[in-house]
Amino acid sequence: MTVDAKDLAGQLGVQLARYRAKNDLRWRYYNGKAGVKNMGIAVPESLVNVESVVGWPEIVVDALAERIEWGGWRSGGDIDALHVVFAQNQLDVEVSKAILDALVTGVGFLAVSQGDVAAGEQQIIVDAVPATQATYVWDERRNRMAAGLVVSADESGKQYRTLYLPDETITLDGEAVVSRVVHNRGRCGLVALPNRARSGSARGRSEITPAIRYYTDHGVRTILGMEYNREFYTTPQRYLTNVTPEQLGASENPDAQEILELGWKVAMNKALIIPPGDPDDGEANPAAGQFSAASPAPYIDELRMLAQLVSAQSGVPAAYLGFTSDNPASADAIRAAESRLVKRAEMRQVSFGKALVNDLAYVCLSILDGAPPSPEVMAGVSSVWREASTPTLAATMDAMVKAVAAKIMPEHSEVVWDMLNFTEAQKVIMRRELAHQQARERVAALAAGQQQPVTAMDSADDEFVPGGDSSGV
Repeated sequence: MTVDAKDLAGQLGVQLARYRAKNDLRWRYYNGKAGVKNMGIAVPESLVNVESVVGWPEIVVDALAERIEWGGWRSGGDIDALHVVFAQNQLDVEVSKAILDALVTGVGFLAVSQGDVAAGEQQIIVDAVPATQATYVWDERRNRMAAGLVVSADESGKQYRTLYLPDETITLDGEAVVSRVVHNRGRCGLVALPNRARSGSARGRSEITPAIRYYTDHGVRTILGMEYNREFYTTPQRYLTNVTPEQLGASENPDAQEILELGWKVAMNKALIIPPGDPDDGEANPAAGQFSAASPAPYIDELRMLAQLVSAQSGVPAAYLGFTSDNPASADAIRAAESRLVKRAEMRQVSFGKALVNDLAYVCLSILDGAPPSPEVMAGVSSVWREASTPTLAATMDAMVKAVAAKIMPEHSEVVWDMLNFTEAQKVIMRRELAHQQARERVAALAAGQQQPVTAMDSADDEFVPGGDSSGV
């Protein structure tokens, strides 16, 4: 390995370490383990040990991720080999992992490598790589990855570094080169899926923004305050006046622990018998009272306000955050509330789809064909995404029937099947059944003497050529 490649691996390692703390923080918020940032005013420090969780970051990310479902590639040419790669690697699952990483940390990764077929591996292996283990350098001019690094560990805990370059992939054990594969594809074997990439910032941005983190911290403190208030609401503090500790069963000089235990005993008793005071000694009669507890309604109102702020920031409907009205929303109101979330999902489909075609499909076709695909081939490849909105199957079916009736699309178009979310396995069965149906119809037509009209060119030769039609009959 050249000195430049070693320096590049070192620089990428430093960059990975710099982003690791930020990525770990975002994952803690997503997992509800960010902790409590207590101000120490309204909530005592002893109550901070109570594990309070507000799952808004997870809802914000999952509500968007659930609408970004990749269905593979589509092309007018022959890409059956890509469909095999999709099925063997379960790419719908692997890509969903990378998309979740992208939404949480700002970028997700897919590592593509050529498998050892002789050892029983598939020809192409695609795996999602956690964003905490990978980083990259972006080539702004070519609009592609210039270099990538993945830090992984084996079962014994030994770490390896894999450097992905456009024409080769190098695996390092410390400074020693373990393997070097020269492929000359012109693309790195590491595919990046940046979320909300901007000009000058190819790494993308997390959906768990500083605003979402602040609203979550505020919500946790509010939940904790409500928990503290609940203790007083369910077991309110009482007080006794003109009573000595000895009258309640305590010793003459009780310590702090004895006073605490005595307070619980008094609170748990249904009735107390206390002797009256002696008027001759100037002692007043004992009196009992109770401190009034505050209602939890202000805390609930504050949480509702924070939920509305989270909704405005993320585009997630407030109903997803736990606050619904007594009157169920109409279908039009639901669609209106989800319109911004749907649009955000569609924009992510466009940005992620470019990487899945220009990088992932390009590398896969290069391995399958033994050479990089031509620009004409890549221009015909596109990504297939499930509908980001929530239409019913009946509504989608009705729209497709109308499109076919208006002759906008052919009757058995693959586009119609994609819109109806048929899987590749279902499409194979449908193609076979359609071919059988067409064959039976042609045989029946020939048997009934209703052969289709022939053209003038065909009528010049009365000889019947078997297998001349698409059905093979």
